[in-house]
Amino acid sequence: MKRGRYISLIIMVVATLCLTCLTSADNISVRPSQANYGDNIVSSTVDAFCIGTFMVKHEMQWDQTSDPNGSLTSSPLKMGESRTDYTYREMTLGYEGTVDYLKDFSMNGGNVNQGLDNLNVNHVIDFEGDPAKNGLLHFEERATMFVAGAAGGDAKSPLCMFATGGSGLGAYKGTITVGSQMDVREVSSRMSIGSMGISKNINAPVNLRYTFDATGLATDPKDDLATGSAKVYSNVDMHIYDNTYDLNYTAPNLTGHFQDEQMQRVRGLFDLATTFEYTT
Repeated sequence: MKRGRYISLIIMVVATLCLTCLTSADNISVRPSQANYGDNIVSSTVDAFCIGTFMVKHEMQWDQTSDPNGSLTSSPLKMGESRTDYTYREMTLGYEGTVDYLKDFSMNGGNVNQGLDNLNVNHVIDFEGDPAKNGLLHFEERATMFVAGAAGGDAKSPLCMFATGGSGLGAYKGTITVGSQMDVREVSSRMSIGSMGISKNINAPVNLRYTFDATGLATDPKDDLATGSAKVYSNVDMHIYDNTYDLNYTAPNLTGHFQDEQMQRVRGLFDLATTFEYTT
């Protein structure tokens, strides 16, 4: 990203949460949910240029159970069953300004190979508001992944916080959330989301990744800073249990709990780049 010569505020954040345990195939806790059918894909592309008003609204929910005879409305999970629920949301608006907008979105609810994504979203948004009319972009983006799995096998001492000992599958449940929000009167921005949570390979790493990069359009000869606000948010709350099958994930089986919450927020003139990744 190009940096302005006179910079009133620069925030550079790189946050990587990589929670890895070396385990055998028989000692798996957090794991992808296996789809019971082939690729099932929703994809879209929006490429727009507008002077005046522009609006995009996109909401998506995708829930998946690994049990071919399971039900998403049933609770608790069956022994060995795992679920992955995706929720994505976007709002965008361009008011009294010029918007140059590009979005590529895809959601594959089938099994993907390691290194590929179930959810993938990429944005390029440039906006210049009309100062005489208080032009404002506004922008929201949010992606949430909920994962849960029931245990299978006899209880053994866990090998580490994120793996179970003995034979069988460990239990877990957790929510990973990313974010955004902009407002802004001038911005040149790039955002991307990638996530894998549905695969036949139970050893494939479950992950959610997010990047946010925003600066200005260099309309002011003194700097190339964005004008107007920004906020980036992420949250991880993961509970790990041993491999005793328990209908309610009660406290005696809890072997690990990890929680991480972050937020970066700027106002006025800014240049912000942040990266978040959760992998287990």
